[in-house]
Amino acid sequence: RTSQIAKDGSQKLPQRQLDQERLHLQNGGSWHHLALGVAGWMRYTQGVDEQGNAIDVVDPMLAEFQKINAQYQGADRVKAL
Repeated sequence: RTSQIAKDGSQKLPQRQLDQERLHLQNGGSWHHLALGVAGWMRYTQGVDEQGNAIDVVDPMLAEFQKINAQYQGADRVKAL
């Protein structure tokens, strides 16, 4: 199930996604396609889809994401997440 991939993203992203991006950066590789995964996860944390329908965000840091998404916009939100 696709939804399983997004669940607990705050726990999965550091070792599964960000480590790969660091490796590509260190070795001069292309990391842009990997950044799309992080961008998608950041979008998911907002709890709504493109049509404004609620998304059930399942993550131990949900309360923190809700605060960040309410408080910040744009680049500031990216930095906070």
